[in-house]
Amino acid sequence: MTVLKAPTASLNKNRGLLIAVSLFSIFNTLVFALNFYTSSTLDDGAVSINLSGRQRMLRSVQPKFYSICNWMEPKVNMTSTTRLS
Repeated sequence: MTVLKAPTASLNKNRGLLIAVSLFSIFNTLVFALNFYTSSTLDDGAVSINLSGRQRMLRSVQPKFYSICNWMEPKVNMTSTTRLS
């Protein structure tokens, strides 16, 4: 003759494990949500930092580019004037 145990007996036996798994799942979900929120807020700041860095780089490159273009232009001697007859 087999005696059937009530289902509450097995719940009482594993109650600590059930609480631990539940708390882990809740905290894991909270950490994931906070991480997602923080990374989305930092993305906005990262875009502005990247934009300012790009502008600073272009500001340093433009004078160099213009000086190279100036140097490569053919030099015209403005002191000697020649007349075509």
